Amino acid sequence: MVTIEERNYFESNTIVEFFGPNLEVQEFKIKDIYNDKNELVDAARHPRGIYKFKCDIMLEKYSMMRLKTIDIKTYL
Repeated sequence: MVTIEERNYFESNTIVEFFGPNLEVQEFKIKDIYNDKNELVDAARHPRGIYKFKCDIMLEKYSMMRLKTIDIKTYL
């Protein structure tokens, strides 16, 4: 289980990327999101909120997460 402090809105089924000094960029699809009271929520919508979700990637403390960006040209 990964615990994060949220800065920007994201929701279940969002594809994100993790990266860090000792971690190459890796994609991951977030399934279930839990708040700091371990209640299932559909989205992380409060800045500085604490959220948890299951993750297969071995992360280090202070690893970063960002929403995966897409190239619009691939969809046109």
